[in-house]
Amino acid sequence: MLGLSQIIDAAQGIQAAPPVSSITTTRERCTRYRHHASTCSRCADVCPSSALSLSENYPALDGARCTECGACASVCPTEAIEVTAPSDKELAAEISAQASQHGSVMLSCKKAGAMLPGTMMVECLARLDLSMLLLATARGATNICMVTGTCSDCVSGEALPYVCNTVAAAEGLTKALGAPTRISVQASTNDSAPLPDEADVDLSRRLFFTKVGTRSAEYTAKAATVLMAGAPSRLHDRPRHRDLSVHLPQKRIRFVESLRVLARFTCNRGATVVFSASKLDATQCSGCSMCADLCPTGAMAANEEGGVLRITCDASDCVACKLCIDVCRRHAVSLCPLDEGIADSIRTVVLERQMNADLLAPIEDKMSRLLGVSLYRT
Repeated sequence: MLGLSQIIDAAQGIQAAPPVSSITTTRERCTRYRHHASTCSRCADVCPSSALSLSENYPALDGARCTECGACASVCPTEAIEVTAPSDKELAAEISAQASQHGSVMLSCKKAGAMLPGTMMVECLARLDLSMLLLATARGATNICMVTGTCSDCVSGEALPYVCNTVAAAEGLTKALGAPTRISVQASTNDSAPLPDEADVDLSRRLFFTKVGTRSAEYTAKAATVLMAGAPSRLHDRPRHRDLSVHLPQKRIRFVESLRVLARFTCNRGATVVFSASKLDATQCSGCSMCADLCPTGAMAANEEGGVLRITCDASDCVACKLCIDVCRRHAVSLCPLDEGIADSIRTVVLERQMNADLLAPIEDKMSRLLGVSLYRT
């Protein structure tokens, strides 16, 4: 039988145990883990409680500080950070069901107080990324209402401007595609703090992702044909640097698929979406193909055949993580908008050149030329 002191010690030990967080990390997907030159710090920058650090070149989570708002998972371009309760798959399924059945979706943070029946509760609205809102629109929701709680008294309330940025980007896309969807962010009666004014919201994402133009009937017919062709297989079986895996985030697939559905069924088929895509300066590129080898989503691919190096980029798979830019020591890579119709795959050739024989030469030959002497192999 345990004594009183042992019972007290056991109870204190239980109380002192760190809380189990619903935020999980997969460091192999993090651009900082893939290469030390990565400058991405989006998760740490958006975290309202400073619970994330990148000192070890991958996201390290302090469970005692984490509020589980999910903002870090929303901004992570490679899905190196995910929320498990509920998971994105579960949340997307519920949003899809509500939108298709009722034509409207109501989302609320857990601190918003009493809500209408059918309201989906999340820890914080910062959990919702752009793909979730577009999914609701693509499934037929004409009204998406997001209700905040007492943000003025909540540590996670500092992420509210990010929520408004996400809503602004979603509104820009739905309007460009002609979808009659209204997206609103409302403060609950329990919160007296005003929402950020539109002037305070960074609209660069909306301006970057959307563009409405007048297209010819021939272009519209061609775009419709591409949409009906079906998605090509995306097999990434080429060798990877340090055997790093390739992972195309589910939220990216959800984002592109929702855009395709909206483009197919809305009346404004002349709208185009500006994707981001990598561009290579052939005069600066050394042909090392490091940018393609390290690409976390497989958007960039390098193919060597017949003495010709060909590097391609699929804009529909590019998540603008900028790792390709960070790892290029010759500053030959840049990220630029690609104005195209919404297709299943937008793969373009960004570099095509004869292989650099010097890159393929054995190290002994390189040293021999450098030193001006003959080196013998053993």
